[in-house]
Amino acid sequence: VKRGKNFPALKYILNAAGGDSQETVSQIMGRGERTHSSKTKFYIDDLYDEGKYLKRHSKHRINYYKKEEFTIINLLK
Repeated sequence: VKRGKNFPALKYILNAAGGDSQETVSQIMGRGERTHSSKTKFYIDDLYDEGKYLKRHSKHRINYYKKEEFTIINLLK
């Protein structure tokens, strides 16, 4: 799903990868941002990891979403 795929009608993505790469997040988000007549928005669930190393990765992804001005719905509250 990261590269070279086109799913314009995609409305939901679950990112459970736990990666730290801004490029990977951008590639995954790009799948949902494709325009299609059947949709006006899409949703992505990004799992927030609490582990020793992956928590840092989760924070980096959240910061990237904020920097790109995506609407964030925090379900941890």
